Amino acid sequence: MRRWMLLGTALLAACGTNDMPGTDAEPAPDTAAMTEETTAPDPGATAELRDTGGNVVGQARFTPADDGVRVELEVTSLPAGTHGVHIHETGACDASGETPFASAGGHLNPDSREHGLENPNGPHAGDLPNIEITAGGTGSLEAVAARGSADALALLLDADGAAIIVHANRDDQITEDGAEGPGNSGGRIACGVIMR
Repeated sequence: MRRWMLLGTALLAACGTNDMPGTDAEPAPDTAAMTEETTAPDPGATAELRDTGGNVVGQARFTPADDGVRVELEVTSLPAGTHGVHIHETGACDASGETPFASAGGHLNPDSREHGLENPNGPHAGDLPNIEITAGGTGSLEAVAARGSADALALLLDADGAAIIVHANRDDQITEDGAEGPGNSGGRIACGVIMR
């Protein structure tokens, strides 16, 4: 009998206390899972575009991409045709004065490149493809800006911000200093300040 009791005690010791009936011991926590970082995706930034009369004419969304910042633009109530679109260097959209939205400054261009997606010495970080606007005044654009920037979204959200602008004319994607500005894309007809 003593031999069976000793054998039972040895078996219980080998199994550990967690397997003994009636014990409240809990299994050891998985520390690897507890220390694993969980990072939520960057929500990006948005802009509400307004025309020179202050009317809301579009929405833009900016999210991080592997090779820059993804831009998704939807516009309404703008003139039909092909229009240049750019990200400008300052987050200000003052429509007053002789030149509406001049407060947004020039194109976002931290690397001092030349204008245009087809320019061998370009493009500016803020250069985007043209947007086609229908007879009903609507249009959409999806593209990537600030290609090659390590943290492209940070360029748009720096101390003085940035703005997205729709221009009156088509951007020729190559002219640096045309009579109608970079790309000869003409005046600024809609502007939106980019905000987190």
